[in-house]
Amino acid sequence: DRAAPRTVIEKLLLGAFAPALVVVVACVGLAYESAASFSSAAERIAHTQEVRGELSRLRVALLDAERALLDSWLADRPEAGPALAERLATARDGARRVGARVDDNPAQRARVATLQPLLDRRIAALLALDGARRPGADDAAARTALAAGLRDGSAAAIDAVIDAMDDAEEALLRDRLRLAGQRRAATLLYALATLAAMLVVSALLFRGIRRETLARADAERELARLNADLEHRIE
Repeated sequence: DRAAPRTVIEKLLLGAFAPALVVVVACVGLAYESAASFSSAAERIAHTQEVRGELSRLRVALLDAERALLDSWLADRPEAGPALAERLATARDGARRVGARVDDNPAQRARVATLQPLLDRRIAALLALDGARRPGADDAAARTALAAGLRDGSAAAIDAVIDAMDDAEEALLRDRLRLAGQRRAATLLYALATLAAMLVVSALLFRGIRRETLARADAERELARLNADLEHRIE
């Protein structure tokens, strides 16, 4: 008789464990997928910030090159030389890094293709202005040429392309931040769902075991009562 209640309890345990295992595995799988997506979104956010940083450095390098050229004219020094070359090299390297970072984005890759010839034109114009500088010359024509060169249309075109690329990256950043927030919320939701499922299964299992234990206790009391009644009749 003692084997029957144990069999029932074992069935309760097995019946509760199997669906609990399925639920936990499913919830853990969903939580893992959500966490992996959140990690990927975080990486894309970092990538977007890196692209925007490279664009800013490219813009600053061009401005520094113009400043180095202007300083040499205002100070009546010879060619800007090393300072200008260093800043122009930084600008070229910055354009190369931008191109490498947006290679997976067709729209941005097209903008880089537009930017590169404009950058080459701007660099050639700055180098030409630097080579045309003659220390000691104080003629209006030279100053007019400098002003015209610094206001070259390529500079505005470069700024427009950089602004367009930065706006595109900012839009990507907003989308990726929104996606990361959704993934973070989903991860929390799946974790809570796993906990809730475990609590429900545990509660049902406890209820079933308690019901079976009480039924067994009632049966044993009834059996004891019947045995006592039988002994009483025998006496």
